[in-house]
Amino acid sequence: MQVTTFYGIDFIGAVKAGRKIWIAEGTADGDALRINSCIRACDLPGSGRDRAHCLAALRKFIGRPGNFSYGLDFPFGLPGVLVEQASWKAFVLNFGAQFGSPIAFREACTNLAIQKTGLKEFKRVTDIEAKTPFSPYNIRLFRQTFYGMRDVLAPLVADERIRVLPMQEPKPGLPIVIEICPASTLKGMGRIESYKKASLSLVRERILDELARQTAISMPDDVKCQVVEDGEGDALDSIVAATATYRAMKRPNNEADKAESHLLEGCVYV
Repeated sequence: MQVTTFYGIDFIGAVKAGRKIWIAEGTADGDALRINSCIRACDLPGSGRDRAHCLAALRKFIGRPGNFSYGLDFPFGLPGVLVEQASWKAFVLNFGAQFGSPIAFREACTNLAIQKTGLKEFKRVTDIEAKTPFSPYNIRLFRQTFYGMRDVLAPLVADERIRVLPMQEPKPGLPIVIEICPASTLKGMGRIESYKKASLSLVRERILDELARQTAISMPDDVKCQVVEDGEGDALDSIVAATATYRAMKRPNNEADKAESHLLEGCVYV
């Protein structure tokens, strides 16, 4: 499948998610990625600022047939020792029934981890490999994980409207969805400084320049200005996510992505 359009989605599970989720869209321009737009999720057709309307619109957007690839920055799975199902698909389809709320999700994972390992919290194999900041059920991430898997991935997988790599094989006409982590991508670039304050616009601009140098991305001046001026850094995260998605789709097939742990726990593409 030849992917022609690449999306980076900076996801969050907040009550007013529509204002905080950003979506960057890019297309291949020779051997470079051309960023065409960067918008808030509340600006999608039928969307809104509240989480329910926003995520419904986001599902519709991601589930459109076409040669699209989407990179989303929430965990697509749990450490294998916490997974009761035999396959990732069975796990994600049962996720909402198994965990009734974000708090129940975090408590169940913590209790099961203690029961099975003696540890409260640990990471997936891919989290260690990609150097992600947190475990999927960490206090800073568990809501993002919960709403991402329950309200975005599970319905789209159930309706067979997407294919999620590497757990599922691509299928012609269906969008590809992968897990990314902007923090891990930036670490790999050697960028570890803070950029999520209004006063750090010069840092955000330097990061965009470094992305352009390392991955050959470009964007209109108005989009670059928009990203630099977003003091919360979420717009920049969506650009980094789109870049990671483009890189993942352009590289040769990597059998390491299909390691047994990745096929059950998920795989972060950096």
